[in-house]
Amino acid sequence: MGLSEKQLAHLKHKLLEMKDELETKKRRTTGEMSDSRGDIARGADNHIGETASEYEDRVIQQSLNEADQKRLQDITEALERIEEGTYGICIDTGQPIPYERLEALPYAKRTPEAQREKETLLAEDRQEASGVDYVRMEGDTETTRALEQEQQASHQSGEDAFSHSTNEQDWPKQ
Repeated sequence: MGLSEKQLAHLKHKLLEMKDELETKKRRTTGEMSDSRGDIARGADNHIGETASEYEDRVIQQSLNEADQKRLQDITEALERIEEGTYGICIDTGQPIPYERLEALPYAKRTPEAQREKETLLAEDRQEASGVDYVRMEGDTETTRALEQEQQASHQSGEDAFSHSTNEQDWPKQ
């Protein structure tokens, strides 16, 4: 059974609100990052620790911006599917996506079953590519894994900078 006109209008309204919020957040964040970049470039009386902390904050913010950008893309695609008349239909199976799922995640493009299958395949691909055994845990989703990878990457880049500066081989000989 497809969506009623009332349900479709409600979900479209939710998508438009989400899109507006993300676009507003993007404009605000872009302005803040530009201000921050200017301060660092001008050397605005920052202690090296403050500069490193600001850099780390920017890396984290950039990761969040990328996640928001992906969500904005998903929302835009959902709005396009509404216009095309294919909204609420799984892109993999052609089956109707339950209204409850769309209410919770208006930009969903797959049924819960198809989404689980996609995430299982992605996990297997990652495991095969990394050569590391992958253990799937309850609540583990593509989104949580992506956020964990972003956190690990930003943490690792911070460690690389620290390890480079404290590597005894790089110190001048006395």
